[in-house]
Amino acid sequence: MKRLSKTMMSVVGTVLGICVLSFTAPALAQSDDVLPLDGAVREALAYSPQLKASQEKLEQAKSQLWQAYGMLLPFVRMQGTYSRADERISLDFGSGFADVFALAALNCGVWDEGVMGPLPSLCTAAAEPATGEEDSGDSARVIQELNNWEGSLTVGMSLLNARTLPLIKNVYTGEDIAILQTRFAEEQLVFAVVQTYYGAATAQAAVKLMQENLGSALRLLDFTEIRRKNGVALENERIRAAISVLQSRNGLNQAQAGLELALGSLAILIGRESVNFAVEESPANPWAEITTTVADDLRLERRLDLKLLDQMSLLAERGVTDIWMKFVPTIGAAWNYSGSTNTGFAGRHFQWRAMLTLNWSIFEGGMRLAELDIARSKVREAEYGRQTALVNARLDVQRAVSGIKAAQIDLDTALEMSALAVENFALVEKQYKHGVAQQTVMLDAEQQVQSARIQTLQGRIRLALAQFSLAKATGLVSKAAFAP
Repeated sequence: MKRLSKTMMSVVGTVLGICVLSFTAPALAQSDDVLPLDGAVREALAYSPQLKASQEKLEQAKSQLWQAYGMLLPFVRMQGTYSRADERISLDFGSGFADVFALAALNCGVWDEGVMGPLPSLCTAAAEPATGEEDSGDSARVIQELNNWEGSLTVGMSLLNARTLPLIKNVYTGEDIAILQTRFAEEQLVFAVVQTYYGAATAQAAVKLMQENLGSALRLLDFTEIRRKNGVALENERIRAAISVLQSRNGLNQAQAGLELALGSLAILIGRESVNFAVEESPANPWAEITTTVADDLRLERRLDLKLLDQMSLLAERGVTDIWMKFVPTIGAAWNYSGSTNTGFAGRHFQWRAMLTLNWSIFEGGMRLAELDIARSKVREAEYGRQTALVNARLDVQRAVSGIKAAQIDLDTALEMSALAVENFALVEKQYKHGVAQQTVMLDAEQQVQSARIQTLQGRIRLALAQFSLAKATGLVSKAAFAP
Protein backbone atom coordinates (compact mmCIF):
# COMPACT_ATOMS: atom_id res chain seq x y z
CA MET A 1 0.00 0.00 0.00
CA LYS A 2 1.13 3.24 -1.01
CA ARG A 3 2.00 5.77 1.84
CA LEU A 4 3.44 9.29 2.29
CA SER A 5 7.11 9.58 1.48
CA LYS A 6 9.55 10.05 4.36
CA THR A 7 10.45 13.49 3.03
CA MET A 8 6.85 14.71 3.14
CA MET A 9 6.30 13.37 6.66
CA SER A 10 9.57 14.95 7.82
CA VAL A 11 8.54 18.33 6.45
CA VAL A 12 5.10 18.18 8.04
CA GLY A 13 6.47 16.97 11.37
CA THR A 14 9.09 19.74 11.49
CA VAL A 15 6.60 22.48 10.73
CA LEU A 16 4.01 21.29 13.24
CA GLY A 17 6.63 20.80 15.90
CA ILE A 18 7.80 24.38 15.50
CA CYS A 19 4.33 25.89 15.33
CA VAL A 20 2.66 23.91 18.11
CA LEU A 21 5.42 23.57 20.65
CA SER A 22 7.48 26.73 20.40
CA PHE A 23 5.61 29.02 18.03
CA THR A 24 8.89 30.17 16.51
CA ALA A 25 7.26 30.95 13.17
CA PRO A 26 8.66 32.89 10.17
CA ALA A 27 8.11 36.42 9.14
CA LEU A 28 5.11 37.00 7.00
CA ALA A 29 6.11 37.64 3.44
CA GLN A 30 5.25 41.15 2.36
CA SER A 31 2.94 40.18 -0.46
CA ASP A 32 -0.64 40.76 -1.46
CA ASP A 33 -0.83 37.17 -2.77
CA VAL A 34 -2.93 35.36 -0.17
CA LEU A 35 -3.09 31.66 -0.97
CA PRO A 36 -6.38 30.13 0.25
CA LEU A 37 -6.46 26.63 1.69
CA ASP A 38 -8.46 25.12 -1.16
CA GLY A 39 -6.07 26.72 -3.66
CA ALA A 40 -3.09 25.18 -1.88
CA VAL A 41 -4.72 21.74 -2.00
CA ARG A 42 -5.49 22.04 -5.72
CA GLU A 43 -1.95 23.20 -6.52
CA ALA A 44 -0.49 20.29 -4.56
CA LEU A 45 -2.74 17.79 -6.36
CA ALA A 46 -1.71 19.21 -9.73
CA TYR A 47 2.01 19.23 -8.91
CA SER A 48 2.69 16.16 -6.76
CA PRO A 49 5.16 13.77 -8.48
CA GLN A 50 4.04 11.00 -6.12
CA LEU A 51 0.43 11.41 -7.24
CA LYS A 52 1.47 11.46 -10.89
CA ALA A 53 3.36 8.20 -10.34
CA SER A 54 0.20 6.65 -8.86
CA GLN A 55 -1.78 7.81 -11.89
CA GLU A 56 0.78 6.17 -14.20
CA LYS A 57 0.29 2.90 -12.33
CA LEU A 58 -3.41 3.23 -13.03
CA GLU A 59 -2.65 3.61 -16.74
CA GLN A 60 -0.46 0.50 -16.57
CA ALA A 61 -3.29 -1.44 -14.93
CA LYS A 62 -5.67 -0.42 -17.72
CA SER A 63 -3.17 -1.52 -20.38
CA GLN A 64 -2.86 -4.93 -18.74
CA LEU A 65 -6.47 -5.64 -19.72
CA TRP A 66 -5.36 -6.03 -23.34
CA GLN A 67 -2.65 -8.42 -22.25
CA ALA A 68 -5.17 -10.58 -20.43
CA TYR A 69 -7.69 -10.67 -23.26
CA GLY A 70 -4.86 -11.33 -25.71
CA MET A 71 -4.62 -14.85 -24.31
CA LEU A 72 -8.12 -15.56 -25.70
CA LEU A 73 -7.74 -13.86 -29.09
CA PRO A 74 -6.13 -15.40 -32.22
CA PHE A 75 -2.49 -14.72 -32.97
CA VAL A 76 -0.69 -14.29 -36.32
CA ARG A 77 3.05 -14.84 -36.63
CA MET A 78 5.41 -14.54 -39.58
CA GLN A 79 8.97 -15.77 -39.82
CA GLY A 80 11.61 -15.45 -42.52
CA THR A 81 15.17 -16.73 -42.89
CA TYR A 82 17.95 -16.35 -45.46
CA SER A 83 20.96 -18.66 -45.45
CA ARG A 84 24.06 -19.04 -47.60
CA ALA A 85 25.49 -22.57 -47.84
CA ASP A 86 28.96 -23.66 -48.90
CA GLU A 87 27.55 -25.94 -51.65
CA ARG A 88 24.37 -27.05 -53.30
CA ILE A 89 23.14 -30.53 -52.30
CA SER A 90 20.59 -32.63 -54.21
CA LEU A 91 19.69 -36.33 -54.35
CA ASP A 92 18.82 -38.24 -57.53
CA PHE A 93 16.32 -41.02 -56.75
CA GLY A 94 16.01 -42.25 -60.36
CA SER A 95 18.78 -44.84 -60.44
CA GLY A 96 18.11 -45.80 -56.85
CA PHE A 97 14.47 -46.76 -57.62
CA ALA A 98 15.55 -48.61 -60.77
CA ASP A 99 17.75 -50.84 -58.69
CA VAL A 100 14.92 -51.47 -56.28
CA PHE A 101 12.60 -52.38 -59.14
CA ALA A 102 15.16 -54.73 -60.63
CA LEU A 103 15.59 -56.52 -57.32
CA ALA A 104 11.82 -56.73 -56.94
CA ALA A 105 11.49 -58.25 -60.45
CA LEU A 106 13.90 -61.07 -59.58
CA ASN A 107 11.96 -61.96 -56.44
CA CYS A 108 8.53 -61.47 -57.95
CA GLY A 109 9.32 -64.08 -60.60
CA VAL A 110 9.38 -66.84 -58.00
CA TRP A 111 6.50 -65.49 -55.89
CA ASP A 112 3.95 -68.18 -55.06
CA GLU A 113 0.61 -66.53 -54.29
CA GLY A 114 -0.85 -69.76 -52.97
CA VAL A 115 1.80 -70.10 -50.34
CA MET A 116 3.08 -66.54 -49.88
CA GLY A 117 -0.14 -64.59 -50.32
CA PRO A 118 -1.12 -61.82 -52.77
CA LEU A 119 1.49 -60.37 -55.06
CA PRO A 120 3.08 -57.22 -53.48
CA SER A 121 2.38 -53.91 -55.17
CA LEU A 122 6.08 -53.42 -55.68
CA CYS A 123 6.03 -56.36 -58.11
CA THR A 124 3.37 -54.56 -60.15
CA ALA A 125 5.43 -51.38 -60.13
CA ALA A 126 8.50 -53.37 -61.17
CA ALA A 127 6.58 -54.83 -64.12
CA GLU A 128 5.91 -51.26 -65.38
CA PRO A 129 9.04 -49.26 -64.66
CA ALA A 130 9.03 -45.51 -65.10
CA THR A 131 10.37 -44.07 -68.35
CA GLY A 132 13.65 -42.30 -68.50
CA GLU A 133 11.92 -38.94 -69.03
CA GLU A 134 9.91 -39.32 -65.82
CA ASP A 135 13.04 -40.28 -63.91
CA SER A 136 14.88 -37.26 -65.13
CA GLY A 137 12.00 -35.00 -64.07
CA ASP A 138 11.32 -36.32 -60.56
CA SER A 139 14.46 -38.06 -59.44
CA ALA A 140 16.48 -34.97 -58.45
CA ARG A 141 15.48 -33.54 -55.04
CA VAL A 142 17.17 -30.34 -53.83
CA ILE A 143 18.07 -30.77 -50.19
CA GLN A 144 20.15 -27.60 -49.82
CA GLU A 145 20.29 -24.65 -52.17
CA LEU A 146 23.34 -22.47 -52.34
CA ASN A 147 21.19 -19.46 -51.45
CA ASN A 148 18.13 -20.44 -49.49
CA TRP A 149 15.07 -18.38 -48.54
CA GLU A 150 12.54 -19.70 -46.04
CA GLY A 151 9.35 -18.18 -44.67
CA SER A 152 6.24 -19.20 -42.73
CA LEU A 153 2.88 -17.82 -41.64
CA THR A 154 1.18 -19.23 -38.52
CA VAL A 155 -2.34 -18.44 -37.34
CA GLY A 156 -3.66 -19.94 -34.11
CA MET A 157 -5.55 -19.42 -30.90
CA SER A 158 -6.18 -20.98 -27.53
CA LEU A 159 -9.33 -23.08 -27.48
CA LEU A 160 -9.25 -23.95 -23.79
CA ASN A 161 -7.14 -22.37 -21.04
CA ALA A 162 -8.86 -22.45 -17.66
CA ARG A 163 -6.32 -20.07 -16.11
CA THR A 164 -7.41 -17.14 -18.28
CA LEU A 165 -10.64 -16.53 -16.33
CA PRO A 166 -9.06 -15.87 -12.89
CA LEU A 167 -6.28 -13.97 -14.63
CA ILE A 168 -8.73 -11.58 -16.31
CA LYS A 169 -10.57 -11.11 -13.02
CA ASN A 170 -7.27 -10.32 -11.31
CA VAL A 171 -6.51 -7.69 -13.95
CA TYR A 172 -9.81 -5.95 -13.25
CA THR A 173 -9.10 -6.19 -9.53
CA GLY A 174 -5.64 -4.76 -10.17
CA GLU A 175 -7.25 -1.78 -11.87
CA ASP A 176 -9.50 -1.28 -8.83
CA ILE A 177 -6.43 -1.46 -6.57
CA ALA A 178 -4.62 1.13 -8.70
CA ILE A 179 -7.64 3.45 -8.43
CA LEU A 180 -7.74 3.00 -4.65
CA GLN A 181 -4.00 3.60 -4.39
CA THR A 182 -4.36 6.82 -6.38
CA ARG A 183 -7.18 7.99 -4.12
CA PHE A 184 -5.14 6.97 -1.06
CA ALA A 185 -2.17 9.02 -2.32
CA GLU A 186 -4.53 11.97 -2.84
CA GLU A 187 -5.87 11.55 0.69
CA GLN A 188 -2.39 11.51 2.21
CA LEU A 189 -1.35 14.55 0.17
CA VAL A 190 -4.47 16.52 1.13
CA PHE A 191 -3.91 15.66 4.80
CA ALA A 192 -0.26 16.76 4.63
CA VAL A 193 -1.11 20.04 2.86
CA VAL A 194 -3.89 20.88 5.34
CA GLN A 195 -1.62 20.17 8.30
CA THR A 196 1.20 22.26 6.86
CA TYR A 197 -1.15 25.08 5.87
CA TYR A 198 -2.60 25.27 9.38
CA GLY A 199 0.91 25.25 10.77
CA ALA A 200 1.80 28.18 8.53
CA ALA A 201 -1.39 30.04 9.44
CA THR A 202 -0.68 29.54 13.14
CA ALA A 203 2.92 30.65 12.68
CA GLN A 204 1.68 33.70 10.81
CA ALA A 205 -0.64 34.55 13.70
CA ALA A 206 2.22 34.00 16.13
CA VAL A 207 4.33 36.55 14.23
CA LYS A 208 1.60 39.16 14.61
CA LEU A 209 1.31 38.30 18.28
CA MET A 210 5.04 38.77 18.76
CA GLN A 211 4.87 42.08 16.91
CA GLU A 212 2.15 43.26 19.27
CA ASN A 213 4.20 42.11 22.25
CA LEU A 214 7.21 44.03 20.98
CA GLY A 215 5.08 47.14 20.53
CA SER A 216 3.79 46.82 24.09
CA ALA A 217 7.32 46.36 25.40
CA LEU A 218 8.52 49.44 23.52
CA ARG A 219 5.64 51.53 24.86
CA LEU A 220 6.43 50.35 28.38
CA LEU A 221 10.08 51.30 27.88
CA ASP A 222 9.11 54.77 26.66
CA PHE A 223 6.73 55.25 29.58
CA THR A 224 9.36 54.05 32.06
CA GLU A 225 11.88 56.46 30.56
CA ILE A 226 9.48 59.34 31.05
CA ARG A 227 8.80 58.30 34.63
CA ARG A 228 12.56 58.01 35.30
CA LYS A 229 13.19 61.52 33.98
CA ASN A 230 10.45 62.81 36.22
CA GLY A 231 12.08 61.10 39.18
CA VAL A 232 9.25 58.62 39.66
CA ALA A 233 10.88 55.46 38.32
CA LEU A 234 14.21 53.98 39.32
CA GLU A 235 17.04 53.04 36.97
CA ASN A 236 16.52 49.32 37.52
CA GLU A 237 12.94 49.73 36.24
CA ARG A 238 14.28 51.14 32.97
CA ILE A 239 16.71 48.21 32.72
CA ARG A 240 13.93 45.68 33.27
CA ALA A 241 11.84 47.38 30.57
CA ALA A 242 14.82 47.28 28.20
CA ILE A 243 15.30 43.55 28.91
CA SER A 244 11.61 42.99 28.14
CA VAL A 245 12.11 44.73 24.77
CA LEU A 246 15.08 42.50 23.96
CA GLN A 247 13.11 39.38 24.87
CA SER A 248 10.17 40.44 22.73
CA ARG A 249 12.43 41.27 19.79
CA ASN A 250 14.17 37.90 20.12
CA GLY A 251 10.80 36.13 20.16
CA LEU A 252 9.76 38.04 17.03
CA ASN A 253 12.98 37.16 15.20
CA GLN A 254 12.55 33.49 16.04
CA ALA A 255 8.91 33.62 14.96
CA GLN A 256 9.89 35.20 11.66
CA ALA A 257 12.49 32.49 11.02
CA GLY A 258 9.91 29.82 11.81
CA LEU A 259 7.30 31.31 9.49
CA GLU A 260 9.83 31.28 6.69
CA LEU A 261 10.28 27.54 7.26
CA ALA A 262 6.52 26.93 7.41
CA LEU A 263 5.83 28.80 4.18
CA GLY A 264 8.86 27.18 2.53
CA SER A 265 7.58 23.73 3.45
CA LEU A 266 4.16 24.57 2.08
CA ALA A 267 5.76 25.87 -1.11
CA ILE A 268 7.60 22.57 -1.56
CA LEU A 269 4.37 20.58 -1.21
CA ILE A 270 2.49 22.70 -3.76
CA GLY A 271 5.39 23.01 -6.20
CA ARG A 272 6.19 26.70 -5.88
CA GLU A 273 9.75 27.95 -6.22
CA SER A 274 9.32 31.04 -4.02
CA VAL A 275 7.49 31.92 -0.81
CA ASN A 276 6.22 35.33 -1.84
CA PHE A 277 2.72 34.53 -0.63
CA ALA A 278 0.76 34.58 2.60
CA VAL A 279 -1.86 32.24 3.98
CA GLU A 280 -5.32 32.97 5.30
CA GLU A 281 -5.51 34.24 8.86
CA SER A 282 -8.47 31.99 9.69
CA PRO A 283 -8.55 29.15 7.14
CA ALA A 284 -11.77 27.20 6.85
CA ASN A 285 -11.91 23.85 8.58
CA PRO A 286 -14.02 21.45 6.48
CA TRP A 287 -14.30 19.06 9.44
CA ALA A 288 -14.95 21.56 12.23
CA GLU A 289 -18.38 20.06 12.90
CA ILE A 290 -17.25 16.44 12.90
CA THR A 291 -18.89 14.40 15.63
CA THR A 292 -16.82 12.80 18.35
CA THR A 293 -19.09 9.76 18.47
CA VAL A 294 -16.96 6.64 18.07
CA ALA A 295 -17.38 5.35 14.53
CA ASP A 296 -18.79 1.88 14.00
CA ASP A 297 -17.44 -0.65 11.53
CA LEU A 298 -19.74 0.56 8.75
CA ARG A 299 -18.27 4.05 8.97
CA LEU A 300 -14.76 2.64 9.08
CA GLU A 301 -15.45 0.85 5.80
CA ARG A 302 -14.90 4.20 4.08
CA ARG A 303 -11.21 3.99 4.90
CA LEU A 304 -9.25 3.41 1.72
CA ASP A 305 -6.64 1.25 3.42
CA LEU A 306 -9.35 -1.22 4.46
CA LYS A 307 -10.75 -1.25 0.93
CA LEU A 308 -7.27 -1.97 -0.41
CA LEU A 309 -6.88 -4.89 1.98
CA ASP A 310 -10.26 -6.25 0.84
CA GLN A 311 -9.00 -6.28 -2.74
CA MET A 312 -5.77 -7.94 -1.63
CA SER A 313 -7.79 -10.67 0.07
CA LEU A 314 -9.71 -11.20 -3.15
CA LEU A 315 -6.47 -11.62 -5.08
CA ALA A 316 -5.25 -14.14 -2.53
CA GLU A 317 -8.44 -16.20 -2.90
CA ARG A 318 -8.09 -16.20 -6.68
CA GLY A 319 -4.54 -17.43 -6.24
CA VAL A 320 -6.00 -20.68 -4.89
CA THR A 321 -8.36 -20.91 -7.88
CA ASP A 322 -5.49 -20.33 -10.27
CA ILE A 323 -3.56 -23.29 -8.88
CA TRP A 324 -6.59 -25.56 -9.27
CA MET A 325 -6.88 -24.44 -12.89
CA LYS A 326 -3.38 -25.79 -13.51
CA PHE A 327 -4.88 -29.30 -13.29
CA VAL A 328 -7.10 -28.57 -16.33
CA PRO A 329 -5.56 -29.34 -19.76
CA THR A 330 -4.99 -26.58 -22.30
CA ILE A 331 -6.05 -27.01 -25.92
CA GLY A 332 -4.89 -24.92 -28.87
CA ALA A 333 -5.23 -24.89 -32.65
CA ALA A 334 -2.93 -23.49 -35.34
CA TRP A 335 -2.54 -23.39 -39.13
CA ASN A 336 0.89 -23.00 -40.72
CA TYR A 337 1.84 -22.15 -44.32
CA SER A 338 5.53 -22.30 -45.21
CA GLY A 339 7.74 -21.92 -48.26
CA SER A 340 11.39 -22.53 -49.11
CA THR A 341 13.69 -22.53 -52.10
CA ASN A 342 14.65 -26.06 -51.00
CA THR A 343 12.18 -28.61 -52.35
CA GLY A 344 13.22 -31.35 -49.93
CA PHE A 345 12.01 -34.93 -50.27
CA ALA A 346 8.47 -33.77 -51.09
CA GLY A 347 9.66 -31.97 -54.19
CA ARG A 348 7.56 -28.84 -53.39
CA HIS A 349 8.46 -25.28 -52.47
CA PHE A 350 5.25 -24.57 -50.50
CA GLN A 351 3.23 -26.61 -48.02
CA TRP A 352 0.71 -26.14 -45.21
CA ARG A 353 -0.43 -28.04 -42.17
CA ALA A 354 -3.12 -27.76 -39.48
CA MET A 355 -2.33 -28.57 -35.86
CA LEU A 356 -4.34 -29.31 -32.73
CA THR A 357 -2.29 -29.25 -29.50
CA LEU A 358 -3.05 -30.68 -26.08
CA ASN A 359 -0.97 -29.86 -23.02
CA TRP A 360 -1.91 -31.62 -19.82
CA SER A 361 0.50 -31.71 -16.92
CA ILE A 362 -0.91 -34.48 -14.73
CA PHE A 363 1.68 -34.83 -11.98
CA GLU A 364 4.64 -32.65 -11.05
CA GLY A 365 6.03 -34.36 -8.00
CA GLY A 366 3.55 -32.78 -5.56
CA MET A 367 4.64 -29.22 -6.35
CA ARG A 368 1.07 -28.03 -6.95
CA LEU A 369 -0.10 -29.41 -3.63
CA ALA A 370 2.61 -27.35 -1.95
CA GLU A 371 1.50 -24.33 -3.99
CA LEU A 372 -2.06 -24.86 -2.76
CA ASP A 373 -0.89 -24.87 0.86
CA ILE A 374 1.04 -21.65 0.28
CA ALA A 375 -1.91 -19.98 -1.48
CA ARG A 376 -4.33 -20.94 1.29
CA SER A 377 -1.90 -19.59 3.87
CA LYS A 378 -1.78 -16.29 1.96
CA VAL A 379 -5.58 -16.13 2.12
CA ARG A 380 -5.47 -16.51 5.90
CA GLU A 381 -2.63 -13.99 6.13
CA ALA A 382 -4.65 -11.45 4.15
CA GLU A 383 -7.65 -11.95 6.41
CA TYR A 384 -5.58 -11.52 9.57
CA GLY A 385 -3.96 -8.43 8.08
CA ARG A 386 -7.37 -6.96 7.42
CA GLN A 387 -8.48 -7.67 10.99
CA THR A 388 -5.31 -6.03 12.30
CA ALA A 389 -5.92 -2.96 10.16
CA LEU A 390 -9.48 -2.73 11.48
CA VAL A 391 -8.20 -2.82 15.07
CA ASN A 392 -5.67 -0.09 14.27
CA ALA A 393 -8.42 1.96 12.61
CA ARG A 394 -10.53 1.76 15.74
CA LEU A 395 -7.54 2.85 17.81
CA ASP A 396 -6.97 5.79 15.44
CA VAL A 397 -10.56 6.87 15.97
CA GLN A 398 -10.30 6.55 19.74
CA ARG A 399 -7.07 8.57 19.83
CA ALA A 400 -8.55 11.26 17.57
CA VAL A 401 -11.72 11.53 19.67
CA SER A 402 -9.65 11.76 22.85
CA GLY A 403 -7.45 14.38 21.19
CA ILE A 404 -10.48 16.49 20.23
CA LYS A 405 -11.85 16.40 23.77
CA ALA A 406 -8.50 17.28 25.33
CA ALA A 407 -7.84 20.06 22.80
CA GLN A 408 -11.31 21.52 23.36
CA ILE A 409 -10.73 21.60 27.13
CA ASP A 410 -7.34 23.29 26.64
CA LEU A 411 -8.82 25.83 24.24
CA ASP A 412 -11.72 26.71 26.56
CA THR A 413 -9.28 27.12 29.44
CA ALA A 414 -6.93 29.23 27.33
CA LEU A 415 -9.77 31.52 26.22
CA GLU A 416 -10.87 32.08 29.83
CA MET A 417 -7.28 32.69 30.93
CA SER A 418 -6.74 35.09 28.04
CA ALA A 419 -9.82 37.12 28.97
CA LEU A 420 -8.75 37.27 32.63
CA ALA A 421 -5.17 38.12 31.73
CA VAL A 422 -6.26 41.01 29.51
CA GLU A 423 -8.56 42.33 32.23
CA ASN A 424 -5.80 42.05 34.83
CA PHE A 425 -3.26 43.78 32.58
CA ALA A 426 -5.62 46.71 32.02
CA LEU A 427 -6.04 47.16 35.77
CA VAL A 428 -2.31 46.83 36.51
CA GLU A 429 -1.42 49.25 33.73
CA LYS A 430 -3.67 51.92 35.22
CA GLN A 431 -2.24 51.28 38.66
CA TYR A 432 1.33 51.49 37.32
CA LYS A 433 0.64 54.78 35.58
CA HIS A 434 -0.62 56.21 38.86
CA GLY A 435 2.39 54.85 40.72
CA VAL A 436 0.38 52.33 42.74
CA ALA A 437 1.71 49.11 41.14
CA GLN A 438 5.35 48.19 40.81
CA GLN A 439 7.00 47.58 37.45
CA THR A 440 7.54 43.88 38.20
CA VAL A 441 3.78 43.47 38.64
CA MET A 442 3.28 45.25 35.32
CA LEU A 443 5.76 42.96 33.57
CA ASP A 444 4.18 39.85 35.11
CA ALA A 445 0.75 40.92 33.93
CA GLU A 446 2.07 41.51 30.43
CA GLN A 447 3.74 38.09 30.46
CA GLN A 448 0.47 36.46 31.51
CA VAL A 449 -1.33 38.06 28.57
CA GLN A 450 1.34 36.85 26.16
CA SER A 451 1.30 33.32 27.61
CA ALA A 452 -2.52 33.11 27.50
CA ARG A 453 -2.60 34.22 23.85
CA ILE A 454 0.03 31.64 22.92
CA GLN A 455 -1.94 28.94 24.72
CA THR A 456 -5.02 30.00 22.79
CA LEU A 457 -3.16 29.62 19.50
CA GLN A 458 -1.87 26.23 20.59
CA GLY A 459 -5.33 25.09 21.61
CA ARG A 460 -6.86 26.10 18.29
CA ILE A 461 -4.30 24.34 16.14
CA ARG A 462 -4.40 21.22 18.32
CA LEU A 463 -8.18 21.12 18.07
CA ALA A 464 -8.06 21.54 14.30
CA LEU A 465 -5.39 18.85 13.93
CA ALA A 466 -7.37 16.47 16.14
CA GLN A 467 -10.44 17.07 13.97
CA PHE A 468 -8.35 16.39 10.86
CA SER A 469 -7.10 13.17 12.43
CA LEU A 470 -10.64 12.00 13.17
CA ALA A 471 -11.73 12.82 9.62
CA LYS A 472 -8.78 10.83 8.30
CA ALA A 473 -9.46 7.93 10.67
CA THR A 474 -13.05 7.66 9.42
CA GLY A 475 -12.16 8.02 5.73
CA LEU A 476 -13.60 11.53 5.28
CA VAL A 477 -10.46 13.25 3.98
CA SER A 478 -10.63 13.73 0.23
CA LYS A 479 -9.97 16.33 -2.41
CA ALA A 480 -13.75 16.70 -2.87
CA ALA A 481 -13.86 18.83 0.29
CA PHE A 482 -11.73 21.45 -1.50
CA ALA A 483 -13.35 21.33 -4.93
CA PRO A 484 -13.99 24.78 -6.44
